[in-house]
Amino acid sequence: MRKPNLILLLIIFLIVTSLRYKIVVAGFTSLMGYLFLVVSSQEVPWRVSLLEYWIASLAWTSAGIWLTVQSIREIAAVKTEPERPKTAKGDYRIVLFALGLTIIAPPIVAPLPPNLQGELASTRLLPPLSGGTIYENAGLFNSDVSPGSGLLSLYVSANTYLLHRVGRLSGNQNVTEGQTSEGTSRVVFLFGTDDNGRDVFSRVVYGARTSIGIGLLATLGAMLIGGFAGFVSGLLGRRVDTIIMRTTDLFLAIPGIFLVIAMVAFLGQSATTLIIALAVSGWMATARVIRSEVQVLRGSEFVLVARMLGEGKTAIILRHLIPNLLPLIAASAILQLGSAVLAEAALGFLGIGIQPPTATWGNMMGESMSYLRTAWWVGLFPGLFLSVTIVTMHFAGDRWK
Repeated sequence: MRKPNLILLLIIFLIVTSLRYKIVVAGFTSLMGYLFLVVSSQEVPWRVSLLEYWIASLAWTSAGIWLTVQSIREIAAVKTEPERPKTAKGDYRIVLFALGLTIIAPPIVAPLPPNLQGELASTRLLPPLSGGTIYENAGLFNSDVSPGSGLLSLYVSANTYLLHRVGRLSGNQNVTEGQTSEGTSRVVFLFGTDDNGRDVFSRVVYGARTSIGIGLLATLGAMLIGGFAGFVSGLLGRRVDTIIMRTTDLFLAIPGIFLVIAMVAFLGQSATTLIIALAVSGWMATARVIRSEVQVLRGSEFVLVARMLGEGKTAIILRHLIPNLLPLIAASAILQLGSAVLAEAALGFLGIGIQPPTATWGNMMGESMSYLRTAWWVGLFPGLFLSVTIVTMHFAGDRWK
């Protein structure tokens, strides 16, 4: 990243941290308390949902340390590399960093839980930058546990805050300036609210984790299938090459969206089915590209020299073929990720992907179709984030070519 972009990212990070530091502190307190209590052989209550906050706190702190160190190095450097001319691509890495942090730490980035519904009379279809009020819930993490020690008490208090910090949500007409009472706090609906009174920004943030997470797993599956098929086809050639390539042509002859819809119809609507369907419908291009590159590498001079020196097939594959394929595999994976995220969004928009109330960019845009004129923000922001993600993936893929 260039220095101005790095400093800007650090400033944004510090602003978000100042607003959400309680989540970070509570997550760390919960994690450290759990570890110390387990080491001391005490029986400790916990929930799987705490893992989300533990991972988010660790990732957020690590990102803050890395950004600070990099910024100090940039500022303190006496001699810097000459500034590269700006291009139409811009510095896509800042977007990738922000997306990665959003996926790993949504509880810190999002101000509210994604499925928290406000009072419909005061929170339904509020425009962007509208205000609201959070009425905090004082529920206990585990009412059966009596905090007998200071560490256990701290651990239970941190979990109580993480899991039960939000009780009720209302619009801005229920509280005026200077009337916020104890146990309440202000909130700004940055992207407005949807027809169920849910914060659109929070749902976009959590939708990023779902959409890109499914895209990542589908891309991994497609790369494994396509990479193996292309490598074997290019390496062995002859009949094996013919069989694999004709199978690839058969899959290419079937429109990918129809193949996915058919698999979802037969196997049912679930995240696992969606990942498998996207992987099965997206491996063919990778197989063809890797096959072509392997065929070129097989006839290259350094491979011929390695054979003359007596290196075995396994050594040639590990030392020469695979290292030279890695840049191509990385570029293919990044481009495939963009296609998988777009395909997941298309399926969600059609109503055959991940079903509500789980937030994905696709189903959020699908739900917004009834409110395009009266509440444009419900579908605009998920679509905007999707577009930025796809464009960034293509720029990153071009970088690896």
